[in-house]
Amino acid sequence: LRAPSVCAHGPMEPARTSLFDLDWKFYRGDCPNIDINLTIAPATAGYGQVITYEPVSIGEPRCSLPFCQPGFDDSAWRDLDLPHDWAIEDLPARDRDHAAQVLTVRNGSWLFQPGESPLCPGGNTADECMLWSLPDFDDSRWLTVEVPHDWRNPPTSYSSSNSTAWYRRHIPAATQLQLSAAARGLLAVAIGDVSTADETFLNGVLLGTTGDFTQQQIPRETCQNALVFRQYVVPAWLLRTHGENVLAIRVYSSGDGTEPGGLFDSGHADERLGPFDPGASPSRKDKASPTAYTVAGVGWYRKSFALTGLDPQKNALITFDGVYMNSDVWLDGHHLGNHPYGYTPFTYDITPYLHGDAQEEHVLAVRVSTQGLNSRWYSGSGIYRHVWITVTPKVYIAENG
Repeated sequence: LRAPSVCAHGPMEPARTSLFDLDWKFYRGDCPNIDINLTIAPATAGYGQVITYEPVSIGEPRCSLPFCQPGFDDSAWRDLDLPHDWAIEDLPARDRDHAAQVLTVRNGSWLFQPGESPLCPGGNTADECMLWSLPDFDDSRWLTVEVPHDWRNPPTSYSSSNSTAWYRRHIPAATQLQLSAAARGLLAVAIGDVSTADETFLNGVLLGTTGDFTQQQIPRETCQNALVFRQYVVPAWLLRTHGENVLAIRVYSSGDGTEPGGLFDSGHADERLGPFDPGASPSRKDKASPTAYTVAGVGWYRKSFALTGLDPQKNALITFDGVYMNSDVWLDGHHLGNHPYGYTPFTYDITPYLHGDAQEEHVLAVRVSTQGLNSRWYSGSGIYRHVWITVTPKVYIAENG
C-alpha cells in the first residue's frame, strides 16, 4: 500500500488539470509596422538564401507590440480550437498574401543574350561586366525566349561548353503590398532552377548568387547547384514604384554542352497550390528537401479567459505540450518567456499576474515563428499539441521536480 503524501500541515492536495484547447483566436502573419532585426544567410551549395527576422522588442518584460496587448481588438481573427497547424492550410494567392509575398517572374517571356558584354574582359566580375544588369540598358535587340528554357534548344541553339549568357525581364512597378513586405524582409523573387551558377540583379544591384563562376567546381557540386530552387530577398529601397523594374540574371553553365543550360527548370511549375509554394518556401527540389514546400512564417494566437472560482491560496500554471518552433508567450501584456524548440513541453506560472480576482478576464497571447530550414521533411507550424491549465496548492511539487 502506498502511504499518503504529507507535508507539515497534513495531506497534500492533488493538482487539478484542465484542457485549455477551446476558443482561441488566430492570425497568420506578424504585427504590422514594427522594428525588426533582419538576418539573411547567404546561399551555399545545395541551399538558397535563408531569411529570418525577429521584432527587436520581443523579449521586453512588458508587451510593446499591438498583438500582445490585452486591449487589442482581435474580433477579426479566426476562431479555432487547438491543436492547430497553419502550415498545412491553403495559402492565399501570392498577390494577396501579406505574410509571404513573391515576385512571380520565373515563367514566361524573357530576353536572352549569349556571352558577355563586349566591355567585359575575360569574363571577370569587373563593373564593365555588369553593364547588362543595368535597368536602362538597351536590350531591344535581344532574343525573346520562353522560360523554362534550355538554351541548347531553338530558338537559341546555344551549345558552347562552359558558357555564360544573360537573361533580362521587365516587370511592373512595385505594389504597396510588395513594398510593405519588402520593408520587413518578406518579399522574395523566385528564380527557380538554374544550370548551374547564377548572379541575379534587380535594377542593376546584385540580389544574390548561387554556384561557382570560377569553373573550379567538382561534378557533384555542379549537379547539386542545378537542383537549387533560387529564392532571393528583395529590399524595399531597390524597388521602383513608378516605371518598370528590371530583373537580370547572369548564368554560367558548366560542361561540354550536352547538359541543360540556362533557366532550364526541372518540370516543376513556379506556382502556389494549396499550402505549397516553392518560391516562398526555403525547400530544395531534391530528395533532401525540408519543409515540404510549405511556407510557415509567423502566426499569433490569443485566448481570453477567466479562472472562475480560483481560490486565492492556489497557484495557476499554463503548460504547452508542443509549439513549433520559436514561441513567445504573454499574459495581460506581461512576457512570460520564450521557448525556442518545437518538440518539448514547457510551463509558465501565471499566478503573479492574476491580480487576486478570479472573475477578471485575462488575455493569453502567443507568437509562433517558424522560419528557415527545419529539422524534418515536414515539421508543421503553430500550437500543434494540447495546452493545459493546472491549479495547484501553494505548496506543490514543481514540474519534473
